[in-house]
Amino acid sequence: MSTHSKKNMDRILYVDDTIANLLLFKYMFEEKYNITCEPDPLKALYLLKNNKFDIVISDYEMPKMDGIELLEILKNNYPEIIRVMLTSHTEYDLELEAKRRCDCEFLTKPISKSRIEKILTSKVFA
Repeated sequence: MSTHSKKNMDRILYVDDTIANLLLFKYMFEEKYNITCEPDPLKALYLLKNNKFDIVISDYEMPKMDGIELLEILKNNYPEIIRVMLTSHTEYDLELEAKRRCDCEFLTKPISKSRIEKILTSKVFA
């Protein structure tokens, strides 16, 4: 376990409609970060209204709302939250749109634990 108490750990909301991705992410990072996982982007917005998060990581392709829409809402309503798009789509136009609309880090799957850790560490402690 890290030397930080759970309440002092950075709070991450990970939004992905693939439950296996949520479980794997939580397993890999729960010792270092306070992780909340949510498969429904609309429920994630509710969580954001009632909880404080430092980072939101969102998948791109989800039902009800895509990740760009979700992160754009965050940019406009919670600009202090660090935004990360994690997707299996590799189209350069999608990356440009995400960065333009959401001002987010854009990562393509599959991605290694060390790569995610580097992004999280550089964003949180910068």
